[in-house]
Amino acid sequence: MAKQPQLKLIFILTKNDCTDFNRDAVTRHLEILPSKESAPVISKGSLICDTDVCEIEKALFGITVPPAPSGPYQMIKHAYWSVELPKKECWELKELLNQMEQIFAKKEAEVINLCKEHNLSANLISRIYAKSNSMPNLSIPSDSISFWASMGVTISFDFYLD
Repeated sequence: MAKQPQLKLIFILTKNDCTDFNRDAVTRHLEILPSKESAPVISKGSLICDTDVCEIEKALFGITVPPAPSGPYQMIKHAYWSVELPKKECWELKELLNQMEQIFAKKEAEVINLCKEHNLSANLISRIYAKSNSMPNLSIPSDSISFWASMGVTISFDFYLD
């Protein structure tokens, strides 16, 4: 029998530039304690590239590369506030979606207002840890799509395959 995959779901509000935002206000308005939060942080590493830095920024979610005459370039990780469900062995993404939706039930207007007020992006990240021949069912029911879309949330998938 195939090893059961592990799934992790993360809802994250990320600042759209390299400035900070009032993460305590987010906690107060949503009445939800974050799993993790951070002010903007200069990355320990440097970016060495021979391509346009603007193109690199587009590919790196939550990162700003400040202007510099030449590389290596510093990277600034954007400020964020997140709620993470623990990694869980399961075959259906729907199980974790239901849990996260219960946390944010009746918070749609608050999320929208916070995103506008603080210049934030809302994302739902599904991390999948699995064997390539043992993938979970990643279908998203239409009511879940409607729920997250009503808040302007982008849904993405990160795969960690053995």
